[in-house]
Amino acid sequence: MISIVLPVYNESESLPHVLKMFLEEDIKDDFELIVVDDSPGRETLDACSEFSGKLALRFIHRARRLGLASAVVRGFAEARGEYVVCMDGDGSHSPKSICQLVESLKQNTGAIVVASRYVGDGSIDEHWSWYRKWISRVSCLITRPLTDVHDAMSGFFALEKSLFDEVKGALQPRGYKIALELLVKSGARSIEVPFAFGLRIKGCSKVSIKVMIAYLYQLLHLYSYKFLHKKSRLK
Repeated sequence: MISIVLPVYNESESLPHVLKMFLEEDIKDDFELIVVDDSPGRETLDACSEFSGKLALRFIHRARRLGLASAVVRGFAEARGEYVVCMDGDGSHSPKSICQLVESLKQNTGAIVVASRYVGDGSIDEHWSWYRKWISRVSCLITRPLTDVHDAMSGFFALEKSLFDEVKGALQPRGYKIALELLVKSGARSIEVPFAFGLRIKGCSKVSIKVMIAYLYQLLHLYSYKFLHKKSRLK
């Protein structure tokens, strides 16, 4: 079974459209959807109530905004599937790519498979602003000493639940890019699968100055972990 985790914050407009895509998509394996919702109130839950009898859907509502990375970790920890997938709940990631991610994972045991905008025929929607494209490229570039993945900023990735269970004790989920921390701390081989990154369906991006500062702190932690902490343990 595949467990698909969607971390959301104030996505009551977009998430129902994403869940509708799952009804229309032919995913060969059995799957469950785990929505980890940090939104205040019940708006997102209520907006998706019509899908409760149509999809294997679980909602985890957290009392306050604790961050995307920790939401993914919570969802993976609750997962019942052999494979876990993280994807955005705003519509920018298409469920059509899930089968390709999982098939690649089945052929590469112990790997982390990343849906990448920057390999092969991967792409970004042409309506993305040059500024956001530039930020994305620079953010990926500064991760290259940590991992050979071209799109470590991707929020769309898959791994075996057993691999997550092995590394979860070392995780310090902060910021919003948990894939990068999993890549660094697991030491797992990485596979990149090209995909087309789309526009969110409704609402606006949650990326803010505060989020970017959290990302920089995450980078400092991971650089320290890889080049200082890990080296000192080998002595």
